Amino acid sequence: MSNNLIDISDAAQRLGVTIATLRRWDASGKLKSVRTFGNHRRYRLDEIETLVNQVEAVAPIQLNAFIYCRVSTKKQQESGNLQRQQERLIQYCKENHYN
Repeated sequence: MSNNLIDISDAAQRLGVTIATLRRWDASGKLKSVRTFGNHRRYRLDEIETLVNQVEAVAPIQLNAFIYCRVSTKKQQESGNLQRQQERLIQYCKENHYN
């Protein structure tokens, strides 16, 4: 087993979760941390990589997004500002795999 330890922010980034989620997992026993003398959490790299591999084996999660477009005046709407906003937001959602 590897003794390489990573900090909580690196572990959260690798897993694609928040630091708060890692703290909850630690409290529930789902993923145990190693505490430093300063009481900081460190995670074993091999355990994190195992979790990452498990997550990648599962079908990707579909993320839904709602877009909101607005203009302040009728003139802005008539000049196409509303349509451009909608197109840009839809393109952003497509690029980031949002439904």
